Amino acid sequence: MACPCRLVLDFSGNDTVSVRSAQLLVNASEGFCLTDTLSCKYFDDTYMVSVPRGEVNVLAWYGGDVIVSGNEGLKIPYGEDCPEVYMDFLIVDAFGEDARQEVRLRKNHCRTNIYVKTEEEFPYRLLIKGDVDGYEPDGRPSYGSFMYELELSEDMTGRVVLPRQLDESLFLEVWDEDTVLKGFTLGRY
Repeated sequence: MACPCRLVLDFSGNDTVSVRSAQLLVNASEGFCLTDTLSCKYFDDTYMVSVPRGEVNVLAWYGGDVIVSGNEGLKIPYGEDCPEVYMDFLIVDAFGEDARQEVRLRKNHCRTNIYVKTEEEFPYRLLIKGDVDGYEPDGRPSYGSFMYELELSEDMTGRVVLPRQLDESLFLEVWDEDTVLKGFTLGRY
């Protein structure tokens, strides 16, 4: 790499109670690709890496054992809910000797509780459906089929973690065996 740029990433502004580490995917010209993991105990230190001069893409995320691909981003398998993911995506102009950028991992999910109020037995299935199936390599929500079946606890509460939404397409269906009995447009709420 001829005459690289020193990229300095600053993680010090992150909440280390919610975000315990950061996974990094750094892409630049000349086929440069770097993956790394940074523990939150090092967030007060600056992270430095030499990159080719030019435009550099930095994707940082935290979310359990989430695997993010540089080509596909993060895809939620059909039937599963979204991981509790925190993300930041940066395009850095690294044309000089040094480039400095702050990385802020922000919540990119929504924990949702749905309460069923009934005095009777509730033999129905509840399906959450939507049109966001994960995140693109730049952290934007990706268009695709999402479905998750709620399991109700003893207090008749169903919990799901949803990805960030693009529109009002999020929908709740109430099923009786193989028939949809009722639908609710959650996206409007």
